[in-house]
Amino acid sequence: CIRDRYSTNGFNMLPLVMSSATGQSAAAVIRQNIFEPLGMNSTFFTGAEDGPSLVVGQDSWDPDCAAESMDIGTGGGFASSASDLDVFMRALFEGDLLTDEGLNEMMTVDSQVHGIDYGLGLGLVFSPEGVEQRMYGHWGTYGWDAGALYDTDQQRTVVVLVPGRNFLSTVWEAVDWAEGR
Repeated sequence: CIRDRYSTNGFNMLPLVMSSATGQSAAAVIRQNIFEPLGMNSTFFTGAEDGPSLVVGQDSWDPDCAAESMDIGTGGGFASSASDLDVFMRALFEGDLLTDEGLNEMMTVDSQVHGIDYGLGLGLVFSPEGVEQRMYGHWGTYGWDAGALYDTDQQRTVVVLVPGRNFLSTVWEAVDWAEGR
C-alpha cells in the first residue's frame, strides 16, 4: 500500500471495485450498508440518485452545475445534510463503521496536503491558538465550503456547510462560540 501523498484517485476507482465485487453500483452498496443502517435519509450519491433540496432556496440538485459535478464517484460525489454528516462522523469515530484497527489506520498521519497532516482520507487539524485541541475529518469546496471534523478528546462533531467562506476559520469560530471564548 503506497501512502506517500493525498489522492482522490483511489476513492474514484472504488466504485469500479465495488461494482465488480458485488454486481451492484457503488451507490447501492453504500446506501444499503451505510446510509440506511445509520438512518442517513438526507444523503445521496449525486451522480446516481435523485436527492432532496439541501440548500435553502435551491429547488433540487443540479447535476449539470460545474461546481457540483467536479467531484465524481466516491471521492466526493455525495451530498448530505449537516445532521447526516454528524451521524456519519459519530458512527465512524465511535466504532459503528470500522474496527478500532481500521480507524487507527485512517488516523495515522503520513502526509501533508496544503499544510494539513493527513492519514487515509482524514485530515488532522489543530486549533490555531495553540490550544491542545485537535480534530480529524475531511472538507472540500466547490463554491460551498463543506465538511465535518470530529474532536476525539471531547467526542463532538463540528459540521460546517457555508457558501464561500474559509472552512477551518468557520470551524474554530463555532468551537470558540460553543466554549464561550
